[in-house]
Amino acid sequence: MLLSQYSVNNLIHATESLLDITRVLNVEAASLQRLKDEVIQQQQEAHKQGQACQKNDKLSEY
Repeated sequence: MLLSQYSVNNLIHATESLLDITRVLNVEAASLQRLKDEVIQQQQEAHKQGQACQKNDKLSEY
């Protein structure tokens, strides 16, 4: 199968475009992962603080 120069150029351009999209998506995925990790850390901290408050409430009852 022979491809014209026009077809080859189109394939090259399409491949470059897909590469650019992939790079952008990788950056976005990494950013979302960092945000997710941050939220998980904040949730864990809030949980610890909630447990500490519960202990303090129980101690103040006595």
